[in-house]
Parts: sequence; C-alpha cells; structure tokens
Amino acid sequence: MQGKWALAAAIGLALAGCGGGGGDDEGSKPIGGSGAKYDGIYVEPNYLGMMLVDTGRTSQPVIIADFSTSVVMVADTAKLSNKKLTTTGLTLADGSSGSLVYSPAMQSNITFGNNSAKASIDLAGEVYSFDLTKAPDSLAVEAVSGSHLNYNDGAEWIINEDGTFTVNGTCTVSGTFERKDEYFNVTEATAVSCGSDDFEGKYTYGVIVTLSNQGSDYVAGVIGRKGNLLWGSAELSN
Repeated sequence: MQGKWALAAAIGLALAGCGGGGGDDEGSKPIGGSGAKYDGIYVEPNYLGMMLVDTGRTSQPVIIADFSTSVVMVADTAKLSNKKLTTTGLTLADGSSGSLVYSPAMQSNITFGNNSAKASIDLAGEVYSFDLTKAPDSLAVEAVSGSHLNYNDGAEWIINEDGTFTVNGTCTVSGTFERKDEYFNVTEATAVSCGSDDFEGKYTYGVIVTLSNQGSDYVAGVIGRKGNLLWGSAELSN
C-alpha cells in the first residue's frame, strides 16, 4: 500500500489491532561498521517528515516521524545485512488520537539505494511502504538558534547556541543537545505543564533535526521514554 508515507495508515492499524505496553531497551547494541554509510536523514519531499538512521546509536537507531499527520515510529534495535536494515521492537504513536502502542516483536524493513531508502512495515499481512530520499545534514546550530513558531499549534521553539532548548507547547519541554554528525542528539529533556502527569518528567532519549520542505526550513524533534513520546516542529524564523 502506498500513500502519504503510508505511515499514518500503518500506525492507525497497529493501534487498532495491538495492545499497549512499555518497551525495554536493555541489551541494545550499536550496529557499527559498514552501516555508518547509510546514516543520515531521509525525507519524502512532498511532506514534512523524516526518517533518521544512526547505526551508532545504542538504542533507537531508527526514528520516523511524519509531522504533518502527527505520527511517529521508533525502533528499539536494528540489524544490517547488505543493504537491508531490519528493525525489531517498535513504538508507534498517533498524536491525533493520543494513542501509543509498543510491540517487542513488530519489525520494519529498510532497503537502501543510491541516496534513497524504502521503508516497509508488515501488519497482519498488509505491507505499508514509503520511499524516501537522503536529505542534507541538519543546519549548523548558529543557523538554528533563535525563537521559532509553529503557526498551526502555537508552539514556540527556542534554540540556543550553548546547546540548550525550550519548547513551549502542549507541554513545556526544556533540555540540552549536542551535535552528532547529521543531527542533534538530545542529551537531557524534561517536560512540565503538560496538563497530564502522565507526560511530565524526564525523557531518556531524543533527536532534533532541520528539514527543508516546499521552500521553507524547519526545526523538528522527537523525545521519548518508556510509554511516552513527544514531538513537534516549527518553521525557522531566520
């Protein structure tokens, strides 16, 4: 099945057909080695979203987010064989319904080409796939620093050159980040004022990237922990 990434349809089916639950990242190992040549940010040029592949991460080596439809997929681990990356253990979230599901057995497959990738998820025999193109690395922090507004949801992103950030949105999220090759790795993040205690507190992982879509540049990010994901984006003001 092809579609708007087909990610939203896949996650919708998974949330309808699977029970919830939390993940456990213990025992995850970096892929390392030749997998590094496939690392980077991949995009579907028509939509505001990304797939981040980092084979050096000890956990969450693949994070896929469609910020236009507000759906996210995070993989626990991944194994590379030739040009095919198989991930195992998926957390799927749908912002429109507020639903999240985790399956330690669910898998996705990513096949790499020449500056491209095809990702697919097999759910109950229905394969959802989407094609992606490798994008430029995230902009330098100097180009991202400042205050940026998401005009759709009102969230304000404040990125500072000293490696700190704040997002004032559904929650107020503050934290620190550092440059890691193609993106920024979130080294610490805490959410407060979420309106629900379930989403407040410290988060254990996260990423921030910059994306270009239809002539505009955006800052976008995902933070997560067992049982929770937060994500969003904003158009760069500078």
